[in-house]
Amino acid sequence: PCDDGDPSTLQDVVDENCICTGTPMVTSFPYSQDFDSLSGFSGTYSGRNRWVRSSAIGNPAPSLYITNEEAIYHIPDSSYAYHYDDMFLYDQTNAVVYKAISFPATADSLLLSFDWMCLGNVTDRLRVGLLPFVHNPSPNAIYNSDFANVSGDLYGQTSWTHAIFTLPASFIGQTAWLMFDWYNEVGGAVQPPAAVDNIQICAHNTWYGDADGDGFGDPAVVTTTCGYQQPTGYVANALDDCPTLPGR
Repeated sequence: PCDDGDPSTLQDVVDENCICTGTPMVTSFPYSQDFDSLSGFSGTYSGRNRWVRSSAIGNPAPSLYITNEEAIYHIPDSSYAYHYDDMFLYDQTNAVVYKAISFPATADSLLLSFDWMCLGNVTDRLRVGLLPFVHNPSPNAIYNSDFANVSGDLYGQTSWTHAIFTLPASFIGQTAWLMFDWYNEVGGAVQPPAAVDNIQICAHNTWYGDADGDGFGDPAVVTTTCGYQQPTGYVANALDDCPTLPGR
């Protein structure tokens, strides 16, 4: 492994020029991340509390979660506490982890799912969304007018909850930062903070049955896939007027 000198980078890799950098963007689907290995996400922070991939919590462990210890210790893959601070001014936090996603132009729809937990409160919460790739994924990027808040504010859960969100169709064929943002103010911490596991992104494609093998699909026989994997006996169009007669 390499170290780019930035302790907020959750995984560093060496590029083709032997330069230590962040992680490659997602270009194939379905994309899944269960955090059993290094996450491929990078992070940016203001304040003490930070995201880590570690083993204090998970569905199952390890997972990605907020801790008040990483900013102090910087110990790779240690078992950081699942706990946050908000007693002092420097404890006010915007902590963002992000990954570049290149969504295919062939997709009919985009679906994001993940498991999450966060008790928190109305000011200490998790927020998940997409930021166009042209912008810098900074701690304040969620306040950018182009940021698409997919999840709303997530809090009030002390057990793992499975969430599914349809991503805006405007991101089909575009590249964006997938961002998980934790924000907490000073005073009134309600443990535990945010934790995330089992992320999946589907780029759904619709296929139509081609029973007569003429290359035209039957609009009445439909299936979908999570990526661009064409099922046997299906095509991408629905142009078959006579599904039992080839060529018509």
